[in-house]
Amino acid sequence: MRYFVFVLGFLLAAGCSHQTTGSGSSNDPTGDPTNGGSGAPTVPFAPSSLEVSGQVIDFETQVPLGGTMTMATAALAPPPTVTISGPSFTLDNVPPFSVFYLIAASPPDHHLTYNSPTTVLGENLTGVTAYSVSETYLGKLRGALGGSPASGTTTVLVHVVDGNGMALAGIPASALALTGSGITGPVFLDAMLEPETNGAATSASGWLAYFNVPAGTLTISGKSGYTADAADTPMVADSVALVEATLTKGTTAPPMNVSFQQTIVPIFVSRGCYNCHSGNGDGRRLGDLVLDGAPMKIWTALTQTVSPNFGTTRVNLATPEKSLVLTMPSFESPPDPHPTVVFTSSTDVDYQKILVWIKEGAKFN
Repeated sequence: MRYFVFVLGFLLAAGCSHQTTGSGSSNDPTGDPTNGGSGAPTVPFAPSSLEVSGQVIDFETQVPLGGTMTMATAALAPPPTVTISGPSFTLDNVPPFSVFYLIAASPPDHHLTYNSPTTVLGENLTGVTAYSVSETYLGKLRGALGGSPASGTTTVLVHVVDGNGMALAGIPASALALTGSGITGPVFLDAMLEPETNGAATSASGWLAYFNVPAGTLTISGKSGYTADAADTPMVADSVALVEATLTKGTTAPPMNVSFQQTIVPIFVSRGCYNCHSGNGDGRRLGDLVLDGAPMKIWTALTQTVSPNFGTTRVNLATPEKSLVLTMPSFESPPDPHPTVVFTSSTDVDYQKILVWIKEGAKFN
């Protein structure tokens, strides 16, 4: 049967309603970076909407659900439509190059579960797996913890992986830092995803569980010599959230000597900003910001032109982190007026490039 998918809790989507695939930029400061000229990228438009399909799987058994399933997303705008047939689902009218959360459940046996973000590029996506955690399995986890979680909090299962997405074993709890007070755990899961009562580090599964995570937005960072890269994740009261954290040993040096023409302009193309902030796109109509045309034109729009909605330029040299070009497309809860999200966290590599460019003076270079 057919359900409409509602945006739950906040508005989140990466990119704009259309996305381009070019990634280069022109050396000519007066040239159009989208015209396919010398050194310029080719900028074809992706389809206006895509289809995403997959199955809902029980987290513990890794078996497709057999009962009545419900699904929602957080967040695609406008919301797509989802068709459910047994454990299988199909989402229609998904914007290309978007990022969103699948939220699956099968009451009363399976808990409302927010999955790690799903990323859609320029083609239909098939074979997607969305997990739902059973009430029985939650009971096992709580038993290993030795107490009941507080009402109104979230249970968070963190999957620690390497840069290739492979589970990392031997990672201690001291390697991760979670925002929020009152958090208990972790409980480590063994290779069969069963709780280890006396576990001290991740097993071959790479999973660990935290309890009593307060509602709001969860940020995970690395500590004790580790760097963690994880999307900021919505924490909804009395739900379960699955978070993937890419962990590396040591720290990552920020970029240096960032070029506006060679590095920053291509970001607006590759992340879909160009398509909304050009022509009659929403970004141009609603925000009066144009990100197409010559690099000098784009630079002027960011550094010199005042936003009519906020009364300031899009670049803040005094406090770079507060620049509109960073805050508006970033994840926030509750969301700001920007209709989409491009950067799910400040660790995003493109976010960091723009931030460093501003810290270096937001030069036209």
